[in-house]
Amino acid sequence: MILDRYLLRNIFSYTASVSLVFLCIVVLSRSIQYLEQAAQGEMNTIMVMWLILYRLPGFIELILPFSFFLSIIFVLGKMYEDNEMVIMKQCGITQTYLLKLIMSFAFFVSLLVALFSFWLTPISSVYSEYFKSEKTFYEEFSSLNPGIFHELNNGGVFYAETKKGDIYEKVFSNNLLDKNNETLLFSTNAILDKESNSLTLGPGSSFLKTPNGKGTQLSFEKIIINDLPIKSKDNVADFDVVLNEITQKESLAWKFSLPLLTLISAFIAVPLSKIHPRQGRFIKVLPSLIIFITYLTLLISFKVQDEQGELINLVMTLFVHFIFILLGFFLYKKEALN
Repeated sequence: MILDRYLLRNIFSYTASVSLVFLCIVVLSRSIQYLEQAAQGEMNTIMVMWLILYRLPGFIELILPFSFFLSIIFVLGKMYEDNEMVIMKQCGITQTYLLKLIMSFAFFVSLLVALFSFWLTPISSVYSEYFKSEKTFYEEFSSLNPGIFHELNNGGVFYAETKKGDIYEKVFSNNLLDKNNETLLFSTNAILDKESNSLTLGPGSSFLKTPNGKGTQLSFEKIIINDLPIKSKDNVADFDVVLNEITQKESLAWKFSLPLLTLISAFIAVPLSKIHPRQGRFIKVLPSLIIFITYLTLLISFKVQDEQGELINLVMTLFVHFIFILLGFFLYKKEALN
């Protein structure tokens, strides 16, 4: 039917536009956080792009239900304001037919959300953990910025006054060479070589503290290191193990909650979007936002309360869904009587 395609096309275009806007906002805010970590030497700047890419499914699974809900409010509100809904009712499109049409579309959107929730988001989270843990010596070392004392796994530190490209100048390190004995090292330069995946120090001097309390000073022209104990997260040992851990962190109730959220919020949006003559299309936006944010906040609150147990979380999550289903029926009956 032409009117059906017109309505669904508008909702689809609004959903895509709103999702894109919110996705850009979230990505920019997350990028700022990652760039701050890169500025502090906690990660390489190249990692920022990949980490954001791996986080996209997690962003989308939350943004899509919200965008779809908001799009229904916008589109139907506009149609009520422009009296298009009056014409559609004269063509036989009743409130019940409108609800069935939008809920059929919401079913496919919920399937898409379920795809992200059950598969894409867990998989991307595993790859994100792998990406953060599996780094070459060059990638780990090149993220160390000058003017900052960087802690090493063995309790030592690394410091360089300046950096020009892959060359660190005026280098100081503690316990860089010997993990068992306290060793101070001073070097004029530290050259990082990407091809050989190594660090070349020299010329410089090292001071080794002996067991009798005395120190030994040694001078060197060149020292090559290819295993720097930078303090970082432990490497991920097994893909299936990490996937299982991430899957266990997110309960089954939460995975089903997002598709149900998409369906129930769409059910609420249809009667909520109805406006009367001389009312602006945006008059229902604020109440709609309050309802959706309250709904999502309650679901998230039970997601993070893992100590309560899976069964209690499931019961409380189902109770939240039931409350908002009742709200949808109440609004539908209320608008049907008007």
